Amino acid sequence: MNTAADGLGVEGVHVWRGERHVLKAVSLEVRPHEVLHISGKNGSGKTTLLRVVCGLLRPEQGRVTWLGRSISDVRSDYQQALAYASHEPALKGDLTALENLRFMVGLKRRTSAAELSACLQRTGVERCADLPVRVLSAGQRRRVAMARVLGMRAPLWLLDEPFTNLDAGGSETFAALIAEHVSAGGMAVVVAHHELELPTAAGTSGMSAARALSLLVGRELRLSFRRPDQLLQPLVFFLIVTTMFPLGLNPEASLLKDMAPGVLWTAALLSSLLSLESMFKGDADDGTLEQLALSGHGLTVIVIGKTAAHWLLSGAALVLASPLVAIALGIPGAAFGTMFASLTLGTLTLSWLGAIGAALTVGLKRGNVLLSLIVLPLAMPLLIFGAGATDRAISGTDAAGALYFLGSLCVFTCTLAPFAASAALRITLE
Repeated sequence: MNTAADGLGVEGVHVWRGERHVLKAVSLEVRPHEVLHISGKNGSGKTTLLRVVCGLLRPEQGRVTWLGRSISDVRSDYQQALAYASHEPALKGDLTALENLRFMVGLKRRTSAAELSACLQRTGVERCADLPVRVLSAGQRRRVAMARVLGMRAPLWLLDEPFTNLDAGGSETFAALIAEHVSAGGMAVVVAHHELELPTAAGTSGMSAARALSLLVGRELRLSFRRPDQLLQPLVFFLIVTTMFPLGLNPEASLLKDMAPGVLWTAALLSSLLSLESMFKGDADDGTLEQLALSGHGLTVIVIGKTAAHWLLSGAALVLASPLVAIALGIPGAAFGTMFASLTLGTLTLSWLGAIGAALTVGLKRGNVLLSLIVLPLAMPLLIFGAGATDRAISGTDAAGALYFLGSLCVFTCTLAPFAASAALRITLE
C-alpha cells in the first residue's frame, strides 16, 4: 500500500483511453519536504497522471489519497490544499494580470492587492500587473500563472510543464520558488521534460460559497463590459426583430396587438440563445474551467454563478428593454406588469435550461447548432405560457394561471439545472 498518512498517495492507478492503456498500476507517494519530478516522452501519460492526482479525471482502477484518505471522501479539503497549474495558463485576456489573480486566488482565500502584487514581483512580472493579459508574451503569462500558485498558499503544488516558454532566468526563478516551497514543508509534483535541478532554499482557509458567487458574477460582468459587442448583441437583436414586424406588416393597432405576445416572446427566446454558447466554452478553451473545478467550491456553485451572470447580462437586459418594444407593438400600459413578470420568469428559466445545454456541448468545436436543438424544444412551454400570459393581460383577463405555471417551471429548473449542468461539465473535464 502507498497511502501516505501525512501527504499524497497514489495506489495502483489504471487509466484507459479507448483501447489504449495509458497508465498501468501507477503508485507513488509525496510527503512534506518532497518534490516528485515526472518526465517522459510526449503521450506517455504525464498530464493524464497529473489530472488523476488533482481529481479532474477518475481512474478506472486505483485511488488517490490525501493525508491517508481517498480524495473522493475529502474532496473540498483536498481542493483547498492544492494549487494546480495546467499546461494552459488559464488566464482571461481581457482582464489584467492583477485582476486574474484577484479572482482565482480569491476563490481560495482572502487576499489583498499588495499581496498579489508581491507574488507578481517574485515571478518577475510586477510591471505587467495592470496590463491586459492578451498583450503579454507566452512567457509572461506563464509567470502570471505561477504567481497565482504562490498566492494560493497551498501545501501541495501540481505543476504541468511549468518551464514551458520561459527563458533561462525564468526557469531558475521557478526552480527556486519550488525549492523554497518544499523546504518550508510543502509538497510538489512537477511534470517537466528536462531535469529538475532545485537550488537549496535559504494555513489555508476556504472561502464561503457566497463570496465565491460574488467573485464569479463580478468577473463575468467585468469581462462582458470589456467586450461591448458581445454584451449588446442579444439586446440589439431583440430590438431589431421586434421593430421589423410593425414596419413590415399592416400597422393597424388591432393587428399589432394580436401579434405582440408571440413576436415579443419569440424574439426574447432567440435573443437569449445568442449568448448561451459562450457560457462555459471560453473557460474550457483557456483552462480556466479546470481551475474553477479545483477551487474547492464544487461545480454546482460555479454553474449557479455563471448562470446568474448570464441572466443579468441577457435576460434582465431584455426585460428592461421590453417597454420600448411593447410601445412599438401597441401593448397597453396596463399589461406591462404581467409582461415584466412573465419575461423575468421565462428568461431566468431559459438561462437555467441554457446552462444544461451549454455544459453538454462545451467540448464540441461547433456546438451552437446542437445547443439550439437541445434548448429550444425545452423552451416551448415558456413560449406558450409566456405569450399566453401577455395575451391575457392585453385582453384584460386574469393571467394568474399562466404566471403560476411559469413560476413553477422556474423553481423546477432552478432546483435541478445546477446539478445537471455540473454533471455534464464533470464529464467534459474527464
